[in-house]
Amino acid sequence: MNAQWLSEEVEDFQMKEEDNTFEGASSANEEGNRCVSKIESIDDALDALQNSVWSIKPPERTGTMGRKLAHPRAVPVGLAKSAKSFSDCLSLFLDADVIAMITEYTNEQIKMEQPNYSRERDANLTDETEIRALLGVLFIAGTVRDGRENIEYLFDSKMGTGLEAVFLTMTSIRYHFLIRNVRFDDPTAVLDETEGDKLAPIREIYERIVSNCQKYVRPGRFLMLDEQTVAFKGKCEFRKFLTNVPGRAGFKFHLLADCETSYISNLEICVPDNQNPYNLSYAPVDVAMRMTEPIQGKQKTIIMGPSFTSPELIKRLYASRTMVVGEVKKSYQDIPKAYCSNRGRSEQNILAAYHDMVTLVSCITKRKD
Repeated sequence: MNAQWLSEEVEDFQMKEEDNTFEGASSANEEGNRCVSKIESIDDALDALQNSVWSIKPPERTGTMGRKLAHPRAVPVGLAKSAKSFSDCLSLFLDADVIAMITEYTNEQIKMEQPNYSRERDANLTDETEIRALLGVLFIAGTVRDGRENIEYLFDSKMGTGLEAVFLTMTSIRYHFLIRNVRFDDPTAVLDETEGDKLAPIREIYERIVSNCQKYVRPGRFLMLDEQTVAFKGKCEFRKFLTNVPGRAGFKFHLLADCETSYISNLEICVPDNQNPYNLSYAPVDVAMRMTEPIQGKQKTIIMGPSFTSPELIKRLYASRTMVVGEVKKSYQDIPKAYCSNRGRSEQNILAAYHDMVTLVSCITKRKD
């Protein structure tokens, strides 16, 4: 059984009366071979809604509730329209400014390491072309090998395990030197300027890449808000203990992605107990409002799981012309008990209740014998 909060979808065209059918509390009109599911016992539904904020009757539609439809599919905009090759697309996100910053900061780090080398050629400064080549090697390594394979095999030109695109780009010694010294922030910056921010080593470039993701693609009508955990064994101040990750420790990300293309429209790294002004609230409502800020007011529909869904969030997003489809746990206190039980209900049975712009739907998808 699924119980969901749904904010109403109101189209910008007028719906004819004969297109809507109401049997008791609700009905579902399906096309093709799908059957129409109806509420079997309206009395049970009415009794369940006594002394609650829910109503068995849907709210009346008014002319002021109409809204324009968002573009149904994600589309490239700006320079992304003319990008044809893989390198063209990658350069939209890792643009010239990002590459220039990485090159500058890496050279500052190399200058600090040069006194430790007796030969100058062993610690040569890098340039933007070599930084792009390093990123290309990392990309290839991630696509052709798993995490347990030694990367030295990709640089081997004699045993047959190497790749020409890798060992012809740079030597293994140069690769390891760059990996040790690559920097995403200024190593000469005063410590007091970044001491209070746990994300300072990557914040500047991280925010630039997220901004580029939003700049070059307009998301479609439906997006999904969710969280993702990535295992990480290294040292990091905001590494978290994760019960559902094999490594038991790693990072948590909040993602807003297009449902059709899986394109990321917004990304946030969870950094708890950070210093102001980067000490953010990670309450579900606050996270959802921050993550959906770029698409609020653009007639989008957000699909989210039970960790985010709540009537408060639905109402706040509805006020910014953003719809919500979300799953809610059966233990949620505002759900009538009859809507959480499958006793006496047949398969595909649907119950619906209404409160302001929120619709509660309970459906028996499959009965257990």
